[in-house]
Amino acid sequence: MRGAQIAHALERAGCASEVRYGSDSLDDLDDAVIIAVKNGVPLRARRRNRIIFDAIDVNPLRVAHALPGCSAIIAPSEFIASRMRRLVRGAMPVEVIYHHADPRVEPHRAGETELRLVYVGETHNSAYIRGEIADLAILDFRNATWLDALRSYNAHFSARLDVTKSVVKLANAAASRAVFLGAREPGCVELLGTDYPYFLSDHRSLRAVRRDIERARETVGGPLWRDARARHEAIRERLSLDATVASYRKIIDTVARK
Repeated sequence: MRGAQIAHALERAGCASEVRYGSDSLDDLDDAVIIAVKNGVPLRARRRNRIIFDAIDVNPLRVAHALPGCSAIIAPSEFIASRMRRLVRGAMPVEVIYHHADPRVEPHRAGETELRLVYVGETHNSAYIRGEIADLAILDFRNATWLDALRSYNAHFSARLDVTKSVVKLANAAASRAVFLGAREPGCVELLGTDYPYFLSDHRSLRAVRRDIERARETVGGPLWRDARARHEAIRERLSLDATVASYRKIIDTVARK
């Protein structure tokens, strides 16, 4: 999503772009803006190229050696951006672009009279998907039917707490007009506020997670639920593909003028 969807959207917006995989595929490029997504900075792609490193899902310390070759850095949260800025010490701009929602996600049709809870993702990434939580549905995004199935749920679950990760699960929940029940990952806290009502009280404790889910079940459609929905409404457009592409174009233009 962070690479191909954005590249195709840039192309539709009139910004010539293409997707390539692996640093070996960059050898013919000269005087280009290269956006390296997630897996590292292509050290071989120098010449007159300018490199923007999109540090999505990346521990800054693991890529520190490659950052001096960049012209700019995109961070997935202010938390990661602050650490990137310490590493580069003003040598290049570091901009935060939160992960966009999948543009194919449509509003749910589950209503708001009972909790309909879903986890979307790879099954090995969650500790609570083997029957530990009653009525938690599992959708694997590699299954072609997941987008339509997602519309049957009004709440999205994520007990992950990885400070390097993006807010894509929150973004998809907002696009679905669903409520997000998740751990206090930095990007989610930045967007929703520290007092968001459906952050998990302790993502490490199954007992606490069950209590949090029961609380959500008891408050469906009520003031807390409406508060959460209002916060999602406030960030939905910011987490759209269109908004992300506009942010990308701005940083590309800045780097291209150098």
